[in-house]
Amino acid sequence: MKLLHENLPTVFPTNVRHFINHRSGGRSHWHEEIELQYVVDGGAHPLCNLQPKELKKGDILFVNSNELHAGNVAPLNVEFYCFHINKEFFSNHIGNEHVVFNNVIRDTECA
Repeated sequence: MKLLHENLPTVFPTNVRHFINHRSGGRSHWHEEIELQYVVDGGAHPLCNLQPKELKKGDILFVNSNELHAGNVAPLNVEFYCFHINKEFFSNHIGNEHVVFNNVIRDTECA
């Protein structure tokens, strides 16, 4: 498994991309920006800190700053939006505390 620091061209405070059936091929990487993925349709099996996560329609994946992760590694159909958020955005609104979010947020109201 190849590890890679990814320098993202983030526009403050966020950059948004839309993906359909995107596969990363298991390429693990990390970046300073916080990554939030919202699953619009289908499902995915990304890795966060080498731990598999299961996502389905309506789920949100929260990848913390500097957290090793890999995109969809399973042959599932998935449509999702990916937000890269400058970590300073949260420090400006939450304070200078180091905040770590749970990776998977599941709410039936979001689906």
